[in-house]
Amino acid sequence: MHFLNGSEKILYLRKKARITQEDLATTNLSRGYIGLMENGRRNITEEASKVLTQQFKKVLAEKNYNLDIDDRYFLRTREEEAEKYCKEKLENDKIKLEELDIIKDIAEEYNLDTYMSKAFMLIGDIYYNKNEYETAFENYFYSLDLISSDNKQNNIEKANIYNKLGVCKYKLLNYHEAIIYYNKAKDKSKEVKDEKIYYYAIYNLSICYKNIEKYEKAINEAQIFINQYWKSENSEDINNVIYAKGIQVSCYEAKGYIDYAINIIEDIISNNKSLDKKVLGHLYNNLAYLYFKNKKTEEAIFYYSEAQNIRFKHDRMLLGHTLIEKAQVYLDSKLYNEAMVLLQLGIEYSDIYNDKQYAIEGYKFMKNIYKNLGVRNREKDIIKKIINLLENKILKIKYYNELSELCFKDEDYKNVQFCNTKIKELICDSQIS
Repeated sequence: MHFLNGSEKILYLRKKARITQEDLATTNLSRGYIGLMENGRRNITEEASKVLTQQFKKVLAEKNYNLDIDDRYFLRTREEEAEKYCKEKLENDKIKLEELDIIKDIAEEYNLDTYMSKAFMLIGDIYYNKNEYETAFENYFYSLDLISSDNKQNNIEKANIYNKLGVCKYKLLNYHEAIIYYNKAKDKSKEVKDEKIYYYAIYNLSICYKNIEKYEKAINEAQIFINQYWKSENSEDINNVIYAKGIQVSCYEAKGYIDYAINIIEDIISNNKSLDKKVLGHLYNNLAYLYFKNKKTEEAIFYYSEAQNIRFKHDRMLLGHTLIEKAQVYLDSKLYNEAMVLLQLGIEYSDIYNDKQYAIEGYKFMKNIYKNLGVRNREKDIIKKIINLLENKILKIKYYNELSELCFKDEDYKNVQFCNTKIKELICDSQIS
């Protein structure tokens, strides 16, 4: 997009409106002086800009055309016009990806790093909301790179983007990298005293520690969140505290304290009669899993069904979680047909919301069913689907090894060689430490 300086604007508007310099002249602004400003041989003063604006509006109003310009229009340079354009566009909450790409190009051309950073961040948000986390991460990273650290607001933006980068890595199942970014968000937000981002970072850290089986760290981070959140201005939102307690419950279960974990959830439900539906679905889902681990099948099925009904109506993004976890109960009872129906539906919902973690969990259970049934070709197909979803190269090697062994048993030496080649490529990859 091309922006005009003051003299170019006079010529452009005159030609577009088909008016002469004489039409614009007043007693205080002669035709000759207008010509000199238009040719760039005289500077446009504030007074001249104001008179020009009034004259253009007056002449064009006589032609039934409304000209929307301000008194400083002819004073602004190309760079200032570019900045004004970017600022106004970025204030639109419904800005589209195509417009952001244009802003990004303009900001780059005119060295407007602040607006380029904002454009990259909003592009990242769009891709994040489309569940395209790799592309979102790239745009957030570019946004971060353009932000200087010369004031508090910029550092708040940095803390916010560190958290967004962590979330993208978490969604891509790269928990160790997510922890690095969450810690940066935690440190930066603490430095600038931004409570909201600080609490997000602590909460997210606890989830990551749980997923890499550092349960004590997860419990501690969740407790820090709970203790400090109650002191904040947002402490009336009990849902956030309940979710943090849910992380602790998962950790206690993993450590073998299942009855203790069940008691925590039952206390929350009994002491809070008007829970948000999404929160209640979350609690029922956790309670079902704990009863399953405690070998109480009927209770597990009951609470999974309750969670399933709630999430179908109020929280479909997490419905896949419930369906896949519920399938475990049937799988444990060797009711493979019932388990397979739930797994297929759960994976479909996980795919819709690009939830790779639970899609992989679903495929892992499905793989076990085919293994138990001795259907080796389907087992191999499922392993391939898992490999395609995985980002972690070490896990990819594990599944290629498993696939290679199955192919070897079937005397499928061509695919054995293919698997071995892929394993070598992954080992040689410089990103594996």
